[in-house]
Amino acid sequence: MLALADHAFCFSDLAGPASYIVEYSINATARHRDLPLCGIAAVADVFDAVRSERPHSNASPQAVGVQVIRQDAGSAFDPAVAQAFCELVAPPGNEIELAGGRRAVVVEPGVVRTLDGEEIDISLHSQLG
Repeated sequence: MLALADHAFCFSDLAGPASYIVEYSINATARHRDLPLCGIAAVADVFDAVRSERPHSNASPQAVGVQVIRQDAGSAFDPAVAQAFCELVAPPGNEIELAGGRRAVVVEPGVVRTLDGEEIDISLHSQLG
């Protein structure tokens, strides 16, 4: 099995999903040496697809990408990889944009608080508005 620690910088000159893999690798190698590279690539690819402008769909906010990854953890994605990736792209204290342009702050992994004080578990919502 390919492990993150063995391939931390092999995608450094690529864009798109690979840039998330490299950022993840640099920041998480010491903590998550046993996460498979193929699992990280799968999560990064879906996150990038959600966040990017496509001919068939508009780019979605970061919170929607995190929501998609969290909802599919355990079915489409390795739960440990999904958790670690979401902690990297939306750490507590980070301000993110929700669908509809609302802003929120990450309180803990999977939970955000809007600027008007509403707390939202993003893994439970089908749309963040």
